[in-house]
Amino acid sequence: MIDAENSDVISSDMRKYIDLVPGAGWAYFADYDRFAMGAVAADILGVPAYNLVAPSEILRSLASSNLAELMRHWTNSLHDGFEFDAIHGIRAKDVKKQWVRLSGKRHELVSGAFFWLGTALPIDGELTLGQHSQAGLVVLTQQDYSEMIASRKFLEDREHQLSLVVSTIPAVVWETEPDGRATFFNKRSARFPPFVVPAMGNPHESMMSAMRSVIHPDDQDRLEGAIAVSMRNGDGWLQRYRRRTDDGYRWLEGRTHPLRDENGKLVRWYGMAIDIDDEVRANERLRSAISDLERVARIASMAELSASITHEVSQPLAAISANADACRRWLSAEPPNIERARLSAENVYRDAQLAAEIVKRMRSMFQLGEQERTWANVNAIIRDVCQLFSRDEPSRSVLVVQDLTDHEPHAVVDAIQIQQVLMNLLRNAFEAGIENGIDRQVIRVSSVCYKGIVCISVEDEAGGISDLSRVFDTFYTTKQQGTGMGLAICRTIVASHGGSVSAENTERGAKVWFTLPMSLS
Repeated sequence: MIDAENSDVISSDMRKYIDLVPGAGWAYFADYDRFAMGAVAADILGVPAYNLVAPSEILRSLASSNLAELMRHWTNSLHDGFEFDAIHGIRAKDVKKQWVRLSGKRHELVSGAFFWLGTALPIDGELTLGQHSQAGLVVLTQQDYSEMIASRKFLEDREHQLSLVVSTIPAVVWETEPDGRATFFNKRSARFPPFVVPAMGNPHESMMSAMRSVIHPDDQDRLEGAIAVSMRNGDGWLQRYRRRTDDGYRWLEGRTHPLRDENGKLVRWYGMAIDIDDEVRANERLRSAISDLERVARIASMAELSASITHEVSQPLAAISANADACRRWLSAEPPNIERARLSAENVYRDAQLAAEIVKRMRSMFQLGEQERTWANVNAIIRDVCQLFSRDEPSRSVLVVQDLTDHEPHAVVDAIQIQQVLMNLLRNAFEAGIENGIDRQVIRVSSVCYKGIVCISVEDEAGGISDLSRVFDTFYTTKQQGTGMGLAICRTIVASHGGSVSAENTERGAKVWFTLPMSLS
């Protein structure tokens, strides 16, 4: 506010504020208990323009009548921060007593200091137009004054409305000079501590110093680099970073945009930072859920694989065991080398039993155990899976359409396993579309309730299934890289929940659905 080289003169920035005020502009600095007059007001009162002036110098130019009431009003405004507004007479230089409207409003700088900015406007016609012109004042008739009051009220209401909007939006909003000097911050959320901008020669370095005190150390270099490039190129920046709060750090997404004049010259920077911590945490939970689903998928695949191997291998091994035993008994009679033949046959028998035991142990290792089941909203499970599927790979050219029953069915299920079933069906539909060269896919997911059962279906437009009779068989697959385990696992999981799974071809593709028994509690 005060010139760095001359403590009796206000700064150039403060001069600009006063000069922008219509009429005879003035400013008051509470920390110094001094006034500063613009060029017009200074000429009228006979004081140096833009210099700090003691209140006693101003009082000499004020009419003595009702002066005590005026001072009481001014003192109350200073104490409470209310807008100052009064009509009083002044004894201007070279003119007789003139009635003027004195008004002022308190403002706050980024540093936290307060100052008052105001004006003095004549409101009667005692002076001639020429005298007013010489004095640099604007003449207002009573009608003009009434219109001015109405206009000012309208502008104040609009300003108040805009201030409410800027203060209550869920974001931190700021304004800076082209060199980085902060000129405005909106009312920040209570969870964020305010920037404390130190007094330094370089405004940009001052702001960077303040940011380092509240930005997470891992994000400081990246954010400072983006701001430096932005200041150098004149382009806005967009970054995600963590800002300190009273209970840790929260993620924000900040961005800036330059304001330029008609000649393209940079005038201001405007910035906004939105709290995205909940979104970031939700994405982390989604990634964790995807990881859990993949883990369950691997365990389920190994369980089904071990069961299949056991089913396919145990019978041949049992036959080997029986044949070896028969050979042992046959060779126990004549011809010669009976002991050696018996020893070989016993080894075959022993190895066959060992192989069967290994398969059995492998199945026990990877087979799904009994899972905890809870009462869950089936539609909510469907929505979660569709969201997971859509976010898994954003580059997917697929639209998932949900057509869910309004009844919000509930069932006692292992939610992770049901999610795995639905995710498997969605992936099968998507991969079928890719194999058929469909660029833009539409997959429909539906839920229907009837007779105590909820039916969940997934329908694609990928040409259908070639052999419906074998689609749920273990190791049957139509994919080049498929294992033939996916739908078999789905059938096992659904069956363990007391439901069933089926498939059919439609006019444009295939439809796979499964059922679950509903539960009221």
